[in-house]
Amino acid sequence: MSEFAVKISGINKSFKKNHPILKEINLNVECGEMVGLIGASGSGKSTLMRLIAGFETIDDGNGSIKLFGSLCQTNGHQTSAVKTLRSDIGIIFQQFNLVGRLTLLMNVLAGRLGRIGRLQGTFGVFPKNDRIKALQALERVGILDKAYQRASTLSGGQQQRAAIARTLTQEAKLILADEPIASLDPGSAEKVMKTLRKINKQDQVTVIVSLHQIEHAFKHCDRIIALKEGRVVHNSKVSDISQKDIENLYDVELSEKKDHLWDFTKDISKELDKVPLHKISSTVSNDYEIVSSRNVN
Repeated sequence: MSEFAVKISGINKSFKKNHPILKEINLNVECGEMVGLIGASGSGKSTLMRLIAGFETIDDGNGSIKLFGSLCQTNGHQTSAVKTLRSDIGIIFQQFNLVGRLTLLMNVLAGRLGRIGRLQGTFGVFPKNDRIKALQALERVGILDKAYQRASTLSGGQQQRAAIARTLTQEAKLILADEPIASLDPGSAEKVMKTLRKINKQDQVTVIVSLHQIEHAFKHCDRIIALKEGRVVHNSKVSDISQKDIENLYDVELSEKKDHLWDFTKDISKELDKVPLHKISSTVSNDYEIVSSRNVN
């Protein structure tokens, strides 16, 4: 097996001609790492996650994406390996993506759909072993007692932990979490991040998580990758990123200088919310995408 879960070489991505969202991205993520992806709204974080997941295709050119050593995208095309590897990639979205009228157990069992027959999946007939896996996953994320409740009756934090349980049931080797705590209260957000970190440590599952609440990236991740205007501007261990780096990344000057890393990151989200939207650089031409991602009254 390759030492890299993700290897990205020289990729670009545009949705409009002459308006690149991502520019010459080169990065590697080692197997078993937990990496935080940070940057202002419109910097390209979600687009990069969608490219890794195979939901979007890179632009024509010499760029490529490899997952676990297998070439998935090259020269503007996806290879046959994408379909094969999708069962190894667990996706966690901000909106949870659970079916509200189904029980939590059935939602978590959806993680097995790529590993059972199509007819079984269509009728929701899961083998006993799969049901045991799903219950064990719910136990690991701390919501086993909710297994037979409708998903719609659960809190946001519980639903997001159910989404994590679904990736466990899937037996994913790579988890892509795109702003998984953006809509959660601080307590629920911390539980979700601790759960992701626990799975990363115990199962050696590779995790890439994009975050606006960057204090969680510094607290829970091994490494930080920062995007600005579609380019990687930082790619280093948490301890190697300074307060000045963060100020330059978001084009802001924090109101108070801090002596320790954790001191300045724990309040950074509040600081950024004070900054007028027009002062935050973005590669997104549609301002609505920026506004909708921030708490603007």
